[in-house]
Amino acid sequence: MKQIHVIDTTFSRVSGLSFKERLILARQLAALGVDVIEAGTLRDTSEDKLFIKTVLPFLGNTTVSALVSDEENAASAAWEALSPLTNKRLVVEIPTSVVQMEYFCHAKPDKVLDMIAARVSACAALTEEVEFSAADAVRSEPAFLTKACEIALASGAKYISLCDSEGVATPTEIASFLKNFRESSDAFAHVALGVRCNDSLSMASANSVAAVMGEAVAVKTSLVSDEAVSLGAFVRTVALRGNDWALSTSVDPTAINRVTASMPFLYGEKREGVATAVERVEDSDDILLAKGTTIGQIADVVAHMGYEISSDDLAKVHKAFEQLAERKAVSGKELETIVANVADEVPPTYILRSYIVNSGDRISPMAQVEIEKDGEVRHGVSIGNGPIDAAFLAVEKVIGSTYELDDFRISSVTRGQEAMGEALVRLRSRGKVYSGSGVSTDIIGASLRAYVNALNKIVFEEQ
Repeated sequence: MKQIHVIDTTFSRVSGLSFKERLILARQLAALGVDVIEAGTLRDTSEDKLFIKTVLPFLGNTTVSALVSDEENAASAAWEALSPLTNKRLVVEIPTSVVQMEYFCHAKPDKVLDMIAARVSACAALTEEVEFSAADAVRSEPAFLTKACEIALASGAKYISLCDSEGVATPTEIASFLKNFRESSDAFAHVALGVRCNDSLSMASANSVAAVMGEAVAVKTSLVSDEAVSLGAFVRTVALRGNDWALSTSVDPTAINRVTASMPFLYGEKREGVATAVERVEDSDDILLAKGTTIGQIADVVAHMGYEISSDDLAKVHKAFEQLAERKAVSGKELETIVANVADEVPPTYILRSYIVNSGDRISPMAQVEIEKDGEVRHGVSIGNGPIDAAFLAVEKVIGSTYELDDFRISSVTRGQEAMGEALVRLRSRGKVYSGSGVSTDIIGASLRAYVNALNKIVFEEQ
C-alpha cells in the first residue's frame, strides 16, 4: 500500500484571516490528519511566532511548512518563526516556464537558475527539510526543468514539487509528464515527488490520482478548491478506491464536511438572520430556544449574551444544543452552560495543581492555592468573605491581576451524598465576557477549576 502525503495549501489561498481564524484553520487541518500544513509566508514577527507557539499543542505529527519569499533574510525569518516546532519545512517556489519566469521573476533562465541555487542554499543552511516547488512545471521546457531541479537538489533540497499551474493537462498527460521527468536525470531516481494540479478543467482531483498512481508520493490540496485540488474530493476518492489502487492517506474522509462547515469564514459566508425560534419567558430575562433553532440564530443569542466565539466553537455549541433540544426547550442559562463547556478550548496557561480552604463560624475563611505556569508552581494565599471568595482571591494573588466576576453559579449534576457539582464562572475583561466551567464532588474545587478555565480564555485572547 502506497501512503500518499497530503499537503494542504489553504493558508496560501485565503487572505485576510484573523489571528484566531488562522489558529482554527491550523487546528482543524491537524485534526483531519493532513501530513503538511503549508502556512504561507511566515516572518520573524511577534504575531507569526505567537501563532506557531499557540498552535503547537494541537499539531501532533503534522508538519508545518513556510514559503520563503525573495526578500532579504526571508529564509532565516521563516525558520525563526517555525523554531518552536519539531516537524517543520521551508519551501522555495520559483516558476520554471518561460512565460512565468518573465512575468514573475523579470529574469532570463540563467538568472532564474542562480536564484534557485541561492534561495535553496539559504534554506539548506538552516535545515535539511527543504522543498523546491517548480511553478508552471508542466509548461516548462523539459531540459530547463530538469536543470532547475538538479540545481535545487544539489543546493540542498530534499523534496521536489511539480505544479500544473495552467491546469489544462489530462490525467494521462500528467502521468506521462512525471514519468519522463523521473527518467530525465539520475538525480531524480529516489527523490520524493509531489504535485500541485490546477482545476481549470475540473480535473485536478483526477490528475492528482493519476500522479500518485505513478511517480508522485505527495499531493497539494486545499479546503478552498476554486483553483486547487479539493482536499475533500481527493481524499474521498482515495478512500473509496484506494484498496483497488493500493493507495491510502492519513486524512479522515468522514470529518471533512463537518470541518468545512465549521469554518464559514473560508468561503465568505454570512450568518443567518435574527432568531425566529427564540421565545422570551414572561416576567423573566431568560429565553427559551426551540428545537430547530439554526446555527445563525444561536450565534445571535450567544453574541447578545456578550460572548465572542469562533466558527469552530459555534459549531460545537450548536451540536450540543441540538442534542439537548431533542428533549426540551433550552433556556438561556442552559445555553450559557453549553458555551462554557464546549467553546474556546485553549491551551492552558495556568493549571490548578492543589488547593486548601479553611472555613468555619469562628475563623475567617482562608484559601491557599498552587497554580502552575510555564512549568513553575506558584503559591497564593488569601482571606475572603467566604471560602469561594477566598479561593478566587488566592488565584488573583498568583496571577497578579483582578477581573470582574460577572456571574457565578453552582448546580448539582448527580444525586446523593457523593453528588457531582458543576460551577459556572463568568469573568469580564475589556468589555468581553469569558465563561469557564468545572465539575467536582467538591464545590470549591469545581469553582476553582471554572475560574481558572475562564482565566485561561482571557489570557489566550489577550496574548
